[in-house]
Formats: sequence, structure tokens, C-alpha cells
Amino acid sequence: GIDDRSVRLGCVQPGESAATFGDALRRLSGRARYIHQEGNRYWVSARANLNRTAEDRANSLLNEPEELHAEIVKRLRADKHRGDFAAMHPCPLTSSEVADEPEARLVIIGPTFTHRKGQEDSGALKFAKEMLESRGSGPRLNRNMLVFLAPDTKGLEDLMAATAQFLAWKSIVEDEETLDLTAAQRNQAAARRDSANETVNLRIGTAWSHILAPHQKEPTADISWEELRSTSNDALANRTSAKLKLDELLMPVMGGSRLRMEMDRKNLWAGKDHVRFDQLAEYFARYLYLPRVVSREVLRAAVANGAEQLVIKDTFAIATDFDEDTGRYRGLKQGGAIGVVIDNTTLLVRPEAAEAQAPSVRPPPEGGDVIGGDAPSGPDAPGGSPAPDGPQKPNLFVASVSLDASRLGRDAGRIAEEVLQHLSTLPGADVEVTLEMQVRVRDGVEDDVVRTVTENCNTLKFKSHGFERE
Repeated sequence: GIDDRSVRLGCVQPGESAATFGDALRRLSGRARYIHQEGNRYWVSARANLNRTAEDRANSLLNEPEELHAEIVKRLRADKHRGDFAAMHPCPLTSSEVADEPEARLVIIGPTFTHRKGQEDSGALKFAKEMLESRGSGPRLNRNMLVFLAPDTKGLEDLMAATAQFLAWKSIVEDEETLDLTAAQRNQAAARRDSANETVNLRIGTAWSHILAPHQKEPTADISWEELRSTSNDALANRTSAKLKLDELLMPVMGGSRLRMEMDRKNLWAGKDHVRFDQLAEYFARYLYLPRVVSREVLRAAVANGAEQLVIKDTFAIATDFDEDTGRYRGLKQGGAIGVVIDNTTLLVRPEAAEAQAPSVRPPPEGGDVIGGDAPSGPDAPGGSPAPDGPQKPNLFVASVSLDASRLGRDAGRIAEEVLQHLSTLPGADVEVTLEMQVRVRDGVEDDVVRTVTENCNTLKFKSHGFERE
């Protein structure tokens, strides 16, 4: 054979670019049946080259795509990442393969159904609607737990072509003895197979890009479908859950204030002053007009968070039971319920109803000091002790200061350096610092800001927080 430099030297005319002929040579060697290549040398032979053999096998596979579908499905099912979903169902053939449980599930629609943005009658959307409505021969109950990921029509075509190339080169490697390949040809076939394999993996991520999430604006509204586009190099489930969380279509975490807001908006109290936890969890799993939570544990944590708040005006009280005869709640707790166990029978109680039964007046701490009055004191008082001799050193420091909200970090740093540092380093010092905030907004705070601030406060473990109307 001759090397590529000789080919370019024999073709290039004065004033022409040599790169043009280099590219033409590469294209010709990839398509022509009888041009062979090894390294940078080319020759013509009566024997067909491997590129043409692979092309013929790939075209044969594209004409009968069942084997291509099987290879793609195998790769999708090998991906065990779940993201924030409780479970993932890659390429189910029937609705009975997807469990009807109260936990969020991602259904990856197989390569036989595709979708295009805005296409209302796509095969993938029809499949998703059927899956949403039923499980096997019966109706599906927990419809708010399903999200679908569908392949793009054009993206799947590119993926099928890449998969055909991979399987073609893979078969050539497997048939190396039958084809009587030289060492150079075996190396070429293995390299092309590995390259095609990487291309297939990349194009799977590109193809499965349409997120289809069912939703209802109101209880009586028709079901609509949120169409989101998700493209990244992350695993399918990971990037899908990340996109859904960003758009609040999947919630792995919820605060007590957000739960109360949803209960009020959608009238989940159903005209009563309380609702059982298991009934509330059933609402969130079944009804598409409610936020989609990952599992019942998310709601359990939200109820516990609401019960922990010292001020329950924006959340709720909890109780163990309700006595229909007396109209009173048993085990009623109004805020500050740390470490409480939330089970299926726990009642979430409206703050007004809880206040009517037991006004939230906190008694003084047991064994605390008596403030004011004529209580006896001194060494002769009950429980007293002889006064120690000599002057006493102060052992408690209390202070409060107003900070500039625009320079909060600077002012807090100065206080820590110039005040706290001198006290916290003393032997036996027990330091407690509390930050109090009060913000008044003349025109009121929008709902999205209320939700964001509340969720951030919960994440930062605020002991108490809330919005009020003066």
C-alpha cells in the first residue's frame, strides 16, 4: 500500500488545501468496499474490508430492530441508580409490572414508544396514560406516585444507528476466526467495537430526555401532563429526580409549615378540626393536585417538624385520639413535641381547636426560682445554704444587641472576636448564642417567598419561626 502523504501529494494542486484530501481519503476508506487501511497506509484488494462488512451487518440489524431494542433494554435495566425515587421500573411491558404502592416510582418507557415535545398523541404518552389509569385488570389507586421518562423520536433513531454499529463490530470480533482476520484487523475491530459501545451509552442519555409528570390544578380539573426536558451526563434516574425537585414536582423533604399550607389550600381538613395521618398520607399518594412526595416517611417527618414548632399558628397540634362523646382530644400536644412518634392513628389538629381545649400557657419550669412576691430567702430559708464568705464573682453574662442587616456577617464576626472569645475560653464556660430576627414587609410577603424561607428555616434547624399578619 501507499501512505496518506503519497496520496495527498498525488492529488493536491497548487493553491488547494491538503486537509480536504485527507478528509476525503478517510471518508472513502470508510465507505468503499475494497479499500483497506492499516495505520496510515492504504491499498486496494479483491477482498472486502471490515468497514464495509460492519456496514452491511449494521444495515441488516436496522431492518429488523428487535435485536437492537433488546440491547438497549438490557443496558437500561443494568442501571441501578434510583435518584430520589423509591423505585425504578425500566422498560415495563405491561402495567402490572409497576407496583401500585404509596411511594414515588420512575417508569422508563421502552424503545418501542417515543415522544416529541408538544406531541399529544405520541406512543409514549399513550402508554403513560394507560399505565396511570390501571394496573393489570384493575384501576391504579396511587396515581400521584408515578413519573415517566420517554425517549425522543430523533434521539432514538441516532441511538439505534449507534447500537447497530456496536453489534456489527461486536459480531466481527466474535467471528475473527471465520473471517480469517489479520492481527491488525482484529485490533481495528476491537477498537471500533469499544468506540461504538461508548457512543451507545452516551446516546442513551441523549435519547431518554422527556419527563412526563401527570398533574391536576384542581380536584375537578382534567389531568394535564407536565413535559420537562432533562439532558445531562448523569444517570437517568438521578438527573430526572434533580429536575423534578427543581420544579417542585418531586419532594424528598417537606416542612411542617408547607404541609399545613397544602392542607389549607386543598381543604384536606374536609370540614373537620382534625385529620388522621394515614388518611393524609393516602391523599398525597392518590390525588394528582397535591405535591408528589417520595414516600410516606416524608410526610411523617413533616408532621414531626410541625409538632416541634413552639408556635403552631402556621402548623398544627397533634393528638393520639379524639373522644366523640366528650369532644376532647387525648394526648394533645401544642408545639414543642420533640421526639414524638408519628404513627398511622396520629391526629393532626387545627391550632384553633387545640387552643379551645387547652390554652397554650406554659407553666414555670419545675424547681425554678420564684420571681417577685415575699418568698423567704437567705441562709435560713427552706432549702437554703449558708452564704459563702467574701465577695462573690459574677458567673453569668447576658447581652443583646441590634445588628445591621446589610452587614450581618461583619458585625457578628466582631462580636465573636471582641466579646465571645474572651468568655468562651474561660474554664467551665458554657456559651449559648441565640439569633432573633424580626422582619416587617409593608406590602406583605408572597407565597413563594414564605415557602422558601420556611423550608430554609426547617433545614437550618430553627427552634421557632413563622409568619404573622399584624
